Amino acid sequence: MACLQFQGWCNMSKKYHEQHPTISFRCKNLDEYNLIKNMVKNSGKTESTFIREILLDAEKQESQSFNSGYNKGFNDFAITCFICGETMIINLNSDRMARNMINKTFRKILCEECFENQKKREEAKRKARFREMYFGD
Repeated sequence: MACLQFQGWCNMSKKYHEQHPTISFRCKNLDEYNLIKNMVKNSGKTESTFIREILLDAEKQESQSFNSGYNKGFNDFAITCFICGETMIINLNSDRMARNMINKTFRKILCEECFENQKKREEAKRKARFREMYFGD
């Protein structure tokens, strides 16, 4: 079973893992968030390197657990959006935006729609500040 093996990190069932060799990750509360953040900090590695090593370890477990050659799903990463709660499976190799979201994993995980909405809100705030600063609106 390819799971991060830390209590509370995985939001998928055991049966799901047996059928889909993916990695599931979810911080359910602030204590877990801080625990993960400290683990990354104590490792002396970047967040993305830390995650990559966990994924590599999971791939080894998968290749032992499943038929040889069946590593499909190693680069798939199941995450849950902190805003809308949607669970999505993203691929670290092919999805550029997914890699950007994973690099910010310990700060915020957003689905594509919420990510785009947040970018629009930030852009609107930036424009409003600009208008206020230069035009006094």
